[in-house]
Amino acid sequence: FGSYRGTSVPGFLRILLSGEIDPTFVNGSFPGASPFAPNPETLLPTTDGKIYVGGRAIGLVRVNENGSIDSGFAPPQMSTTMVASAGDPTGDIYVSSFSQFRRLRPDGSPAPTFQEPAIDNQMNIVVPVGDGSTDVYAGGLFTAYAGNGVNHLARVHSDGTLASQTVRGSGFSIDVRDVEAGGDGGVYVVVNFPVS
Repeated sequence: FGSYRGTSVPGFLRILLSGEIDPTFVNGSFPGASPFAPNPETLLPTTDGKIYVGGRAIGLVRVNENGSIDSGFAPPQMSTTMVASAGDPTGDIYVSSFSQFRRLRPDGSPAPTFQEPAIDNQMNIVVPVGDGSTDVYAGGLFTAYAGNGVNHLARVHSDGTLASQTVRGSGFSIDVRDVEAGGDGGVYVVVNFPVS
């Protein structure tokens, strides 16, 4: 967005309740001369005040509460279009790029029990199912998951395998933008508005 209240800003900053820019937050703290150009595209705050920041050009980093880079997080290099909490006690996260879906540990290393699937396009959203399992719903532009036709929505086990409840074959005809678990294993889904 370039500026905020007449002040030039990078693509990532913290605004106080007063509406002013937080002067204690290190804006645009990625390594490099222009760290937030192009801008971050996805954020995930953690319970300890840190924030995962991802983007197609910047990859994935975790910043401390003051905006400085957390050197204790060293993920594999990948274009990052989505980051989401695994929603379980491990502190793991899910990340996606245009053709990758990974589960990472809090230190950035790949989760050893997760079988990375082949997907044909990115995921927009991942949310815990909320039925007492460790499964997640994943929605996005993808139409294939580990060799299965799933048409934009999948239920995935914590090891990366496809759950049997996933609708295979005929599903959504357009990409899924948002998903919210219904609490009983059901799911609310928002799809991209079709263009005629």
